[in-house]
Amino acid sequence: MCDEIVPIEEVIDLQTTYSILELKLSNLITYIVRACKQEHFNILDLKVLFHSLRDVPFSNEGRALELCNELMECIRDKSFSYFLKKIKRLRHLINGDYKIDGSMTMYNDNNVR
Repeated sequence: MCDEIVPIEEVIDLQTTYSILELKLSNLITYIVRACKQEHFNILDLKVLFHSLRDVPFSNEGRALELCNELMECIRDKSFSYFLKKIKRLRHLINGDYKIDGSMTMYNDNNVR
């Protein structure tokens, strides 16, 4: 899990609330790439990434949407090498760098709010 994502409240077997403090999107992607190279996906980091990408402008919105869908398929199939190629392409479509601040609650059914 990325160091900037900190659990702040946990209700056993129901939910955990995380605080995200000044996490740069580029750092999150770098962390995810490193974990992927070790053939590991951290679901929490991926959820933060996909949730954050909703508000990020891309140089090509259509292609970015296609890549996000392909990344989801890679996660389902645990295709680490294909995931690495796709996330690197997506990174190049992001205009600038963004800070992620806030909190999120992850429920035991993997829904995020």
